[in-house]
Amino acid sequence: MFRDRTDAGAQLGAKVAEFGFENPIVVALPRGGAIVGVEVARALNAPIRLLVARKVGHPQSPEYAIGAVCGDDPLVWNPNEKGAIEGRGLANALEKAREESRQRAKAYGPWATLPDLDERTAIVVDDGLATGSTARAALEHLRLKGAEPLLLAVPVAASQTAAQLRSEGVLVIALEEPIFGFGSVGQHYADFQQVSDREVLDALERRDRELRDAQ
Repeated sequence: MFRDRTDAGAQLGAKVAEFGFENPIVVALPRGGAIVGVEVARALNAPIRLLVARKVGHPQSPEYAIGAVCGDDPLVWNPNEKGAIEGRGLANALEKAREESRQRAKAYGPWATLPDLDERTAIVVDDGLATGSTARAALEHLRLKGAEPLLLAVPVAASQTAAQLRSEGVLVIALEEPIFGFGSVGQHYADFQQVSDREVLDALERRDRELRDAQ
């Protein structure tokens, strides 16, 4: 069990550093993933940016995710849901998620703008991997931008979801990958309090100052 996201990020950063990725950039999923991502970026001496992905809820049951989307990207379906829903209900749910993604990205300003990824190793970071909806959308966004290979680093992952992503060619780095009793991501943290936008921005700005001071 991790003490909190900072502890998880420090441990994850040490693990990711062992791979020796060239010219890495951390692409974190806010909010919780940003706190983890800052620590990974620190361990790699790398910059960090944010990528906002939003789950797309089932039209009749909005809490049930059928997939996720980043901004105006195409919908990335969950594996067992692809094509099961269509029509006006799906269009409305998709546009709602896209608008939420755009508004969240706007709140983060330049932090939510990715640089050119040519000659960069982009590493998607979140605070955990359960169903993988938002991680899939983020990875697809990077694939569309030409990122290669596709990398995902998380402190804890549901074994089945990680295995599915690996079968799709994603390199998944996870410190913990319980086969049984995964429960929820929060169950693997002693402190899993919600993170505010202000906390995200403060952490990013501290990391940015560190990079500038090191130059």
